[in-house]
Amino acid sequence: MNNTPCIDYMYENEYKTKMSKLILEDYENKNQVKMNEFSDCYILSVKFVSGVENPSWGLGGVLKDGNIVPSSIIQGAFGGYYDFDKKLCDEIEETVIHIPIVKDHWGHFLIDVLCRFWFINLPEFKNFTITCCVNLKTPDIVGNFLHVFELLGVADRLRLITKPTHCKKLFIPDYSLGFNRSWSNKYLEVIKNLLLKTPLNNKYKHKKVYFTRTRFLKSRIFEIGEKQIEKAFRKIGFEILSPEKMSIEEQILCFQEADEIVSLSGTIPHNIVFARDGLRFTILNRQPVILLPQLRINQMMSHVQIYYVDVWHPIMKINPKPYGRGGAWIYISQKLSDYFYEKYSVNVK
Repeated sequence: MNNTPCIDYMYENEYKTKMSKLILEDYENKNQVKMNEFSDCYILSVKFVSGVENPSWGLGGVLKDGNIVPSSIIQGAFGGYYDFDKKLCDEIEETVIHIPIVKDHWGHFLIDVLCRFWFINLPEFKNFTITCCVNLKTPDIVGNFLHVFELLGVADRLRLITKPTHCKKLFIPDYSLGFNRSWSNKYLEVIKNLLLKTPLNNKYKHKKVYFTRTRFLKSRIFEIGEKQIEKAFRKIGFEILSPEKMSIEEQILCFQEADEIVSLSGTIPHNIVFARDGLRFTILNRQPVILLPQLRINQMMSHVQIYYVDVWHPIMKINPKPYGRGGAWIYISQKLSDYFYEKYSVNVK
């Protein structure tokens, strides 16, 4: 790792102590990622079964010889056996490449879905149908999720598995990134494909950008305090943008052209996978819990200058919740005030 994230603007507590150790660990997978081959198996589509404990994205996965294949699930999020009638299954005669699940959540899409598509540049897999289980709010993959597949040139090869399906032979690609897994340079090859399809146009050249969550419905309900922070950054020349309202090309352009980007912790910082060399990215911690996948991404994108600044209210320490499972109270903390003064020579109370 060539560029260790700066944690000088985190509170002096056990979270900073833990972070100081975690950012020095080596998360890179230096082994060759591979295709895992299975024959005469069943793909179980996503299903929620009453009376049993279901993962957050549902039960499902690839069933081989009565057992769920570990590489076909996401631990803690998706996967598990349920009863089904083999006589009512769909049939796939051809050999396919199977992606465990596509979830319409941008952070998980970057971490758990794109990480499987490193095979797209390999000629021996060029024309394979790509099957995938899905947990979607709509019947089909839409929006930026679909557009990413279009840019990668695989949208017309996707087959969504919506009922149990027998398959004579399939491949499951190894992951090249993950929530608490190692990262591989193969992931960056997928990102390179997207960058090549997005030519620069100087729209965000030399700009300073603050990505806000205040126009995101869930954040408006469960988070308070960001408008004050947003206002402070606007006063010193930052352009305020909502990433969920931008196309994937616009997001890529912003991370390729801007001089500096700031956002709250969570999904938005995962987008530094699109960042140019030398971009300065500041992560405002909205809660004390350390987001593990971000550490993998930071290390993988070591050419990005990363700063962590604590803005979570001290009351958040009483009963901290994992990301996505609780509200957040943020404010202009003393650490953020120090950051403003030392980086921009501005006093912000």
